[in-house]
Amino acid sequence: MRESGVCPKCGSTEVYAGDRMAPWVKVGSYWSNVIPISGWFNAELDNYVCGQCGYVESYIARRDRLERIRRKWPLVRQRSGWGGSTRTRSCPGCGTAIPEDWKACPYCGQPLT
Repeated sequence: MRESGVCPKCGSTEVYAGDRMAPWVKVGSYWSNVIPISGWFNAELDNYVCGQCGYVESYIARRDRLERIRRKWPLVRQRSGWGGSTRTRSCPGCGTAIPEDWKACPYCGQPLT
């Protein structure tokens, strides 16, 4: 959604971005819009929301925090699935395997209907 402006769940182009909020606003109440990295370090999130279906994507707001995550968190060796449909199909735009019930590719934004 961040790159394409297209919701991968429903295919809508009514996507709203929260990436230009001030850093102290991004953290949310009780630091609810961050992920812990280690000890005293957190990463603020930039959120993108589909105005049609409510699907949300979040991205690390600061690149230096992403580097800290790479250093501190273990690497996932194997994906455990998408949490929904187990059947996939290839995106005609980029070739990535995605759930068959999605309306657009989450990687390149290609409509799949």
